[in-house]
Amino acid sequence: MKNLYLLDFDGTISNKDSSKYFFKILLGAKFYYLYYLQNIIAVFCYFLKFTNQFELKKKRYKLLLDNSKYDKLCSVISESDILIDKIIRPEARVFLNKIKNKNNKVIIVSAGLSIFLERWAKKNSFDLLTNNVVINEERKFEFVYSYDCNSYGKVKRIYEYIDVKSFENIYAYGDSPGDLEMLKIADKAYYKPFK
Repeated sequence: MKNLYLLDFDGTISNKDSSKYFFKILLGAKFYYLYYLQNIIAVFCYFLKFTNQFELKKKRYKLLLDNSKYDKLCSVISESDILIDKIIRPEARVFLNKIKNKNNKVIIVSAGLSIFLERWAKKNSFDLLTNNVVINEERKFEFVYSYDCNSYGKVKRIYEYIDVKSFENIYAYGDSPGDLEMLKIADKAYYKPFK
């Protein structure tokens, strides 16, 4: 393969944060209480540097997932590819269709959750590196990795997954400070390209 394309999802390809989008579908108005108010102490601990962003994210998402009705969650996950299509930026959709071919390797590198992005990535033949979540025997959710797929974590996951030196060209696309480290490893980097 000649070209490697590394694309952030939330805010770059999509016009919404995919995890918040799905949790709002799952929980309705209860989302705001659980995401913001129920986690107020954890948020203060984060701002006081007693915890890191990934620990806060895990706490928030576990609370949201554990409060989601299991059957509804399974139903939403089964339709996640269709739901994701609704939040893809039109310019990004055109671009993704253009780069899908046998000479390109396309990897979506996201700080979002695997359960919401996997079906869409698979349907489009994209590889996916993200925060992997599994459901244990008690129907509780666990994060597979001990670090966030964000900032340096994105680069770590990319290097663990693929030999970037085997490509002639590396292109990276992002829209936030969490993407900057990924953009640095590219031959050509694009910041907020589809806005």
